[in-house]
Amino acid sequence: MQIQDDIIVSFIIPHKGREELLKETLRSISLQLFELKKIEVIIITQNQRLDLDLASYPFFIRLLFESEDKTISSLRNKGAEIARGTYFAFLDADVFLSSNWLKVMLEEIKEKDIKMVCAPQTVSNKPTNIEKIRVALTTTKSGQFLDFIGGGNLFLRKEDFSKSGGFPEDIITCEDYYFCDRVNKLGKIYCTSKANFIHLGEDKNWQELFKKEIWRAKGNIKSIKGRKITLKEIPSIIVPIWIILFAILSITGILSGNFLLFICGIFLVFLPIAMYSIRLYRISDNINFFTIIKFYLVYFFARSIGTLIGMFSKEKKK
Repeated sequence: MQIQDDIIVSFIIPHKGREELLKETLRSISLQLFELKKIEVIIITQNQRLDLDLASYPFFIRLLFESEDKTISSLRNKGAEIARGTYFAFLDADVFLSSNWLKVMLEEIKEKDIKMVCAPQTVSNKPTNIEKIRVALTTTKSGQFLDFIGGGNLFLRKEDFSKSGGFPEDIITCEDYYFCDRVNKLGKIYCTSKANFIHLGEDKNWQELFKKEIWRAKGNIKSIKGRKITLKEIPSIIVPIWIILFAILSITGILSGNFLLFICGIFLVFLPIAMYSIRLYRISDNINFFTIIKFYLVYFFARSIGTLIGMFSKEKKK
């Protein structure tokens, strides 16, 4: 399909890995309640090849290949450089948008002072317990102005993206924290309750969750440098460090034969996990309390390990 002169929305999708999920993301774009000829999709992939029939889609697709050493921020910025739309829609390559997603984004962003919009995650047809918990956590944010939203689905004007300076290319994880901080200086960030998306690549088991959260947490400490830290972020930054410190305290108690020190350390390690679990149980529906405890045990211990690794590692600039 030839590109139109009046492109309104540019979908920018960084990609690496499973091709079948990317195809589902593209299918969800093709189902949007919008004039599809006024959409372009820019895929920046780190796969060596993609088996995509570009001509079969009802919108124009640009396909760029990048080396594996590039950060996700670099891929997004690369797509933005050639995007022709008045609006940019940054998507992960494993999401399935509700059919009204684009229509709602365009309506919401017209509101005064709103600079960026997103939609919350919803459950798939056969959700795992991990997916149910993720959705419960994100649903509480819908219909609200936020300081931070993840990079799964972001919608903003091209001019505001340019003013923000784009995504920071010199960090591997937590790049969305910096980007949201930059956009927040321009205006408000809003999570609508009128549309949603399914995260097709959601963790399917506890092992996947553990490995992914270790990776994400590697940039936990580095993500606070050079930007304003919001009050809501503080617990997620402090808790992994808290667990590390009091785990060391409990180990010291064992090694020194001090039983009281060991008990105090263990109690303080599990205190934030219990508090988070009780809070989530109160706001969630049909999720077993012990499943929630298991989630936070895996989540925070992985985050603690990732934070510890990140404190003693250096990220290479790309």
